[in-house]
Amino acid sequence: MRFQKTLLFAFLALFINSFQISGQVGISENNATPDNSAMLDIHSTDKGLLIPRMDSTQRQLIASPAEGLLVYDTDLNSFMYHSGAEWINIRSAIRLEDSDGDTKAEVDKTFGDNRIIFSTAGQE
Repeated sequence: MRFQKTLLFAFLALFINSFQISGQVGISENNATPDNSAMLDIHSTDKGLLIPRMDSTQRQLIASPAEGLLVYDTDLNSFMYHSGAEWINIRSAIRLEDSDGDTKAEVDKTFGDNRIIFSTAGQE
């Protein structure tokens, strides 16, 4: 009986420690080794990463979103990330503007349009 308890304890200790030993997670079709600098390394030559998709209401209902949390908002058709204080539309990265939004520089949103629009006090 004592031997069985000792064996069970040793097995549990090894099992629990195995979770602490692992470092990176690799997802790959060819068993590629994950990069040491990445917690998650996804390798594929013909598939992409699908970020969680939800509507704006579902996104707003996420309890205590982590800083840097990334989702795709299906209502806005845009990626959103949480700054730690609020949700930020990644599309806003193509615009520089002052605090009241009336003076800005904006890159075109249409593929191939190749324009930069400058507005000062609401005038283009």
